[in-house]
Amino acid sequence: METLPASHAEQAGHQVAPAYLAITPGGSLEATLGAAVAGAAVTEVSPKGQVEQQEVQQHTAAVLRKVLPGAQAPETESIQAGAALPGGWTEQQLLSSEPQPGMLHTSEGETLLCEANIKLKKVALMFLTTGPLPHAQLWEEWLGQVAGSLPASALATPGALCLKRCRSGRCTRDCGPAAACSPLCRAQLASQFAVPPNATALQRQHLFSIYVHAPPSWKRYPAGSLFDGTLLRRRVFTAWGSHTLMMAERRLLAAAVMDPANAWFVLLSETTLPLYPPQVLWQQLQHETRSRISACWGEHVMSQRYSRFMETPTFRAEHWRKSSQWFMLTRRHAEAVVADETVHLSFLRHCRTGYDRYTRAYRSCISDEHLIPSLLASLGEDRNTTCDWSGGTFIDWSEGGNHPRSFWAPDVSKGLLVGMRGDPQQCRAEPALQAAARSFVRLKDLAVAQEAACQRTLEVEGGDPFAATKLGEHCAMMTRKFVADSAPALLRLLHDCSQGLGVLPCSPGGLAAAGHGASAAQAALPGAAAAVPAAESGLS
Repeated sequence: METLPASHAEQAGHQVAPAYLAITPGGSLEATLGAAVAGAAVTEVSPKGQVEQQEVQQHTAAVLRKVLPGAQAPETESIQAGAALPGGWTEQQLLSSEPQPGMLHTSEGETLLCEANIKLKKVALMFLTTGPLPHAQLWEEWLGQVAGSLPASALATPGALCLKRCRSGRCTRDCGPAAACSPLCRAQLASQFAVPPNATALQRQHLFSIYVHAPPSWKRYPAGSLFDGTLLRRRVFTAWGSHTLMMAERRLLAAAVMDPANAWFVLLSETTLPLYPPQVLWQQLQHETRSRISACWGEHVMSQRYSRFMETPTFRAEHWRKSSQWFMLTRRHAEAVVADETVHLSFLRHCRTGYDRYTRAYRSCISDEHLIPSLLASLGEDRNTTCDWSGGTFIDWSEGGNHPRSFWAPDVSKGLLVGMRGDPQQCRAEPALQAAARSFVRLKDLAVAQEAACQRTLEVEGGDPFAATKLGEHCAMMTRKFVADSAPALLRLLHDCSQGLGVLPCSPGGLAAAGHGASAAQAALPGAAAAVPAAESGLS
């Protein structure tokens, strides 16, 4: 067994406690992963987005007073020192004169506890960019649609929210929608998912995380914007067709896997756009089990790019695969990419375009199209991918050549975006849009709803209405390349309710009625006109 230092987290810009990757030659995916990524202990976390403890306590008290007007402070005489405490509460908390979130003492001598065990899976959006983000406003409005929202299924799941009633050392426990809709548990929810007053669009939602790789010369994104604070600290200069793109992708994945809540990992560029609202993307990925990438054998794998010098004890010619650079990976596969050293080192040494001193001939080898699918094939994970070379992102290669077609302002139309979604028989957008919208609840609506109405909502929508309307796994969820010139035209189209695309919040008059002129849209695109040196670019 070869032991290698786990340097990926440090490359991603995090300081981590010493950890090691166990790479077993010829082993399965589980053996390759070892205890690597999940075991790395982060000792430095960005303070951005965290609420100070004092603010949390003040907010909790305010929520309890608002939602539970009759709530009383704990009465110290009702608690005996050294008594067994239910619900995991400490004696200090139960004796405290301060209101505690999820706990209430009644005048009848009963103690009520709300136990919250809500497990939210997130989708990591990883932007591999040349620096400027011309569609920043579009992404901010897109993500804003799930601000303060949670999937109803996460609240209705047995054990997610339970109400515990204790009297004289005896406790009863009720779980499910009725418990979730109790005033105490709703106050607990409001406290648990509270956001600071000046939160960014990213901090106001709980379903997505964002990571950005840009050239090292790119300093930051505007303060308070969606992308503020999402830039990796340690980055590399990238060039088209070179292994540097794969190095940047691995750094994005290394940063994203550090968050255990991230369940899916989506690679995007600055010219990538969503074809559906965030509710559909989140629900669709949670209902899929296979990575959107092709680790399957076929005529498209371009086996002539393989070199016998790339062979390792675990990676051989029969594992050679090809897929799109843009992917959507499950956590299992993202961790495999981060944990791997052997295949990555082989590609670093032998996968390049130009004269190869080993073969003494000209070779064309593109790491970002071959490494991840080939690695997964070598681990026996072929069948756990969709075998879809597009990776879930629509790309138009009809013009031929080394680069796909770019879309400009005159190209933008409803028909273009609808066609990009895929076969209408397999990709029935309207039912998916409706079911996804119903499957989420807004916390502020839940807080003021009558208990009976709240229970009906969780019982109906918590039953997973999206399962029957989910899209096919070959339906594109993203599209590219939409250059900066197209940004105002896209906002006008997506803001127009009459188009029925559902990607962004819309108004009957479109962009103008919403108060966004073309100049305003352009002004909101920081760095859209900035020139990028060719050496810093590299995306096709």
